[in-house]
Amino acid sequence: MRHAKAFKRRLFLDEAKVGAFGVGKALILGAILFFGGWLLYSIVSGYIQDRNMAQQVSVLSAQNAAIAKQDLIIRKQLAIATTPQNIEEQERLQGYVKPGEKVFVVVGNLAPNQPVHKSNKKVKSKGGLLYDILSWIKEVI
Repeated sequence: MRHAKAFKRRLFLDEAKVGAFGVGKALILGAILFFGGWLLYSIVSGYIQDRNMAQQVSVLSAQNAAIAKQDLIIRKQLAIATTPQNIEEQERLQGYVKPGEKVFVVVGNLAPNQPVHKSNKKVKSKGGLLYDILSWIKEVI
């Protein structure tokens, strides 16, 4: 009986041969092909990841340059806006005046390109330049 079992085992192994290769050789070849496929996949996927990261780096570099340009513009605007002259101008546009100043309000609709004085007649001076200046100040006040 012992010989019969060994014979059956041997017969089974002979039937399991694949072509000119044995089962062991077929398994080794399958393992080599699997490892080769896995190695090829890892190399190709690494290359694809590197290419995608390079594209992301270029996009982010362009965005960084644009943000740096905007930052520079904003810093220049901030430097201009914080000057004492600009602060005073903005305050005057909002209606603030310095102590002791008189405020004159212009009433009427003047077009931006319309001259203030419509007449081109020359006014004869009665008392010289000083008299003209004083009479102009009286008209304004």
